[in-house]
Amino acid sequence: MLKRFINLEEISSDSPLKIKTKVPAKFVNLPQEEGKAVSDFDLEVTIFKSGSGYDIVGRYKGKIKAVCARCGSEFEKDVKDEFHYALMPLSAAGKGGDISHEDMDIKFSNEKILDLHEVLREQILLHLPSKMLCPECPEDKDFISYVEEEL
Repeated sequence: MLKRFINLEEISSDSPLKIKTKVPAKFVNLPQEEGKAVSDFDLEVTIFKSGSGYDIVGRYKGKIKAVCARCGSEFEKDVKDEFHYALMPLSAAGKGGDISHEDMDIKFSNEKILDLHEVLREQILLHLPSKMLCPECPEDKDFISYVEEEL
């Protein structure tokens, strides 16, 4: 089943909404520097009504084509992860102040429609490594790159 938009107002506190869907590769839309989806993505999401907001729990799995940050070669990478965050109305954000560690898993929005394609895109970007390395370039903590200076 291909499902994209969820009306959050239809979710009650007594029964969470469970969705299993596929997101076609052409709708993943990652920034070019992060990679390109080369397979459809399996997405499972459960949405719980929680006070004035929602708890969103899910997992995804698919494949992207990326460029190695070290050697520059293209390679395919399986990407999969689990996620959990709270979706709260903007009024719950408060006014100014510091952001605590607990606030990092909260998204503030007054939207009543949840776009599953956007949820998937955000979660992939949040879980990708900061530097993509191909299998031929294993991560080496002692690796030092340098540029020879002219004397």
